[in-house]
Amino acid sequence: MSVINEMLKDLESRKSSTEQAQQPDFRKSTSQVWLSRLLPTVTLLVAAVLVYWIWFAPDVETNRETILTVQPTIALEQASQAQSDQEESIVKPNVDESTNGIGATAPTSASGRPPAATDEVKADIPAPSRGYFDVIANAGKTLPVKEQTEAVEVTPPVERIPEVAPIVKETASPKQVEKVVSKPSVVQKRMTAKELIEIQLNEAREYSANGRFADAEARYKAVLRRQPTNSDARVELVALYNQTERHSMALQEIDGGLRVTPSQPELNMIKAQLLLGQGDVNAAWLALQAVNESQVQDDGFFMLKAGVASQMGDHQSAYASYVGLTNREPGTSRWWLGRAISAENIQNIEDAVSSYKIALEKGGLSPASTQYVMHRLNTLGLR
Repeated sequence: MSVINEMLKDLESRKSSTEQAQQPDFRKSTSQVWLSRLLPTVTLLVAAVLVYWIWFAPDVETNRETILTVQPTIALEQASQAQSDQEESIVKPNVDESTNGIGATAPTSASGRPPAATDEVKADIPAPSRGYFDVIANAGKTLPVKEQTEAVEVTPPVERIPEVAPIVKETASPKQVEKVVSKPSVVQKRMTAKELIEIQLNEAREYSANGRFADAEARYKAVLRRQPTNSDARVELVALYNQTERHSMALQEIDGGLRVTPSQPELNMIKAQLLLGQGDVNAAWLALQAVNESQVQDDGFFMLKAGVASQMGDHQSAYASYVGLTNREPGTSRWWLGRAISAENIQNIEDAVSSYKIALEKGGLSPASTQYVMHRLNTLGLR
């Protein structure tokens, strides 16, 4: 029994010791007590410092406003320096070169405003970029009276900046700014066929003048493919063939043009000249016969036709051609001489004598022709 009692006592003692070890101690330590007392005091001190910082430290606000005031000026200096590098070869402002423009002021008129730039200067100054005008617009804004006074009291740690903002602000009006920043519009205009032909024709003439005959020929042919009735291109191409002694190609080109315009006087006249150069008088005469004389304005056509008719023995046609020439140019003695000879060949003696006399009166004949006229008048017995 005693043993059991001792065991029970031992268990109870162990149980009580375990419960005493597991129960927490809710008593506060000394450090926790001081921390709880110190924390409100620190909070009040921080709040007091913040209130003093906000309401009783104007120098901080002044510095902030001063920095804001200086920042547009620094940006203005950078933009002005970039612009002055572009304008240095065109316009030199009135700035002391020894100090690189620092501290320089713009010339003013009697009213205190900078003088307006002349038209010549405006035309020479290159247009500034859009960002440049944005900096100028922001830099031109003024601070309130209080902020200006405070900004003067605090000296910012920056270099002295030239006062160039009023000059640019005076010369660059809002209309000019709007005109500069507007994007240029590109209008694509398609060339007409007439304009393209004119360009190719001018290129062909330039190539021909520079001796680039192959390029000139290609341009002339391009024009004729677009406009087969272009007589200028065809005549110039024929002249190019003649210059390079390609006479057969010249005749082929003329025939191609005559198929388009059969009675074209200029082409028939050129064809007759080429055929006469080859000794084919009959073909030359046929080419001239195809022309309607009422459409001809060139005296050279009648002179050529009269000469070919004389070689062909067709004196009546030659006489008709010379009559037309004397009617067109009555002051030319050569036409009167040709008319007199043709009239004598068709036995029109009266008109022949009259034409011989007029030829002598007009003058300008060579000594041999003058002697021939006098001989014919003596022969006819009317000297």
